[in-house]
Amino acid sequence: MLYKVHKAILKKPPLIDNIKLLIISCNSDLKAKLENCLGLSDVLDVVKGECSLTDISLLEAIVEEFEVTEAERYIEQYKTTLEESCHSLSIDLCLKEKFDAVNTSPSLTCETATYVFDWRPDEKKLKDITDILSKTSGKFVKIKYIDTGYSIVVTCSFPHSLTGALIIKLSENLKLLIKNGLMKLTVGYCKIWKKQKIQVRVYILSVIIIITKR
Repeated sequence: MLYKVHKAILKKPPLIDNIKLLIISCNSDLKAKLENCLGLSDVLDVVKGECSLTDISLLEAIVEEFEVTEAERYIEQYKTTLEESCHSLSIDLCLKEKFDAVNTSPSLTCETATYVFDWRPDEKKLKDITDILSKTSGKFVKIKYIDTGYSIVVTCSFPHSLTGALIIKLSENLKLLIKNGLMKLTVGYCKIWKKQKIQVRVYILSVIIIITKR
């Protein structure tokens, strides 16, 4: 899909300054990368680097803004296929798979958000993850990869310039996240929330004290 959209945009190329302006308005953190772009293909490579298998919003914004009709068709086809896949694809089939649309450098810690859910991977679909992220984080984050241990760990990336906005958004939706099995949430170096484990030994000690008093 990315290749076809890339070709379609080159057939009807917008002014490079205009497309750069649009990209920066969507994500100001990309300004430095765009300064090194010599041509439209270089700019589109930066855009593709910001896309993931479940998030092509930046590319979609460019296609819509500059009315690249041919590319719109490819994007709609991809979104339809993605929607169907998310409904049927079990999380255990996505574990440790990269969600980047193209190979990119690992995100910095300050640009990483980690969600830990008390879920079994064989009981949840990819749609469950995309839905809860969409409801609680909006379009601030994109999935990088999903891992598991005793739970599901969803690692996402986000523009560093949106750190404050993301933290506010997550704080507003923290109850919904907890209701959906959240165990731990970190944004950059900031721990937003962590479920406190009940220590068995404390419970046992309390029982002993009660019995002793009787």
